[in-house]
Amino acid sequence: MRALSRMMSAALAVAALVSGCSSSSNNSTDGPPGGGPPPTTKLTDLTPAQVNQVCLQQASGGPGAASCADGGANSLNIGVCSNTAIQSDCTATVATSQTCMAKLTNDVCDYQAYTADLATPECLVMLACTQSLCTNALCFCSNANSLSNCEATCRGYTKGLTTGCASCIAGVFTTTLSCPDFTMLPAPYDQCAASCP
Repeated sequence: MRALSRMMSAALAVAALVSGCSSSSNNSTDGPPGGGPPPTTKLTDLTPAQVNQVCLQQASGGPGAASCADGGANSLNIGVCSNTAIQSDCTATVATSQTCMAKLTNDVCDYQAYTADLATPECLVMLACTQSLCTNALCFCSNANSLSNCEATCRGYTKGLTTGCASCIAGVFTTTLSCPDFTMLPAPYDQCAASCP
């Protein structure tokens, strides 16, 4: 549970840096209503015009912003519409981003559900794509050397993270593992190497 709380804090920090760009959860290959790239398009393959289309869809009231019962408005910010670059090894597609953003949008006012959503394969991939996954919030190490090792091994392990790999290792991000070394993950996560890049 401590790892989830740390990850939630990190995700909220990420939320201030990057913005989610998604539209409805349309899974057709014809693209979302009103235009935009097909859901199977990798985020790294989007043209500037396509990024703009997706971002305009978000700005017009799609997933990406929500109002909570307490009157607060929360911004959901994991995606391609920001100053934080998508990494060149990012495997996420428009659908990956849309799925993550739909989950976060639905649960933005429920801290526990929102935190759990961040550990779903799609959101883990999006966090990895924006270099927001392997941070001190995940590692929670007692000294700088251990923190450096945890962050470096996490970045190496999650480079090019796929949803298949994220499905296998998701538990690492929801357990109380403190300062994990991703080259020596405990069971059952030690079996994930077969499905990870």
